[in-house]
Amino acid sequence: MSRRAKLKMVDGMAELAAKMMVMKLVGAMAEDSSEKEERGRTVCELCKGSFSNPVTYHMKSAHPGCGRSCGASGYNATGAYSKSGWLGDCGDGGRGMSTWYLMCKECRAKYLAAGNEDDLVDHVHLYLKDAVRTESSARGR
Repeated sequence: MSRRAKLKMVDGMAELAAKMMVMKLVGAMAEDSSEKEERGRTVCELCKGSFSNPVTYHMKSAHPGCGRSCGASGYNATGAYSKSGWLGDCGDGGRGMSTWYLMCKECRAKYLAAGNEDDLVDHVHLYLKDAVRTESSARGR
């Protein structure tokens, strides 16, 4: 097999490995997000950070709304998102006595996508960096 053919094969394997890693990470993130509460703290669905209750205070400052109608959707004090008749604008709540935080489905989707993309990029970067390091040390033998 020629050197060029070997390089193409290695590139194809690296691309496949990266895709498989992304699929594993997406599954792991879905499992992580199901573990909501831990002793007075709640995991923010949007950024995966752990915050004291009510998590909606964090959401107000870290994940601002767009100001349009919330579409009857929002988060309760424990970070559960629901479409159960909330009235108000996206970004309302999350301060003072308001332990709820209103967010439209478009803003929620935007924040969820941004968080997942950042996590995937970081994990894939580390995976590829480790693969290069392993290949380099194998060549040095």
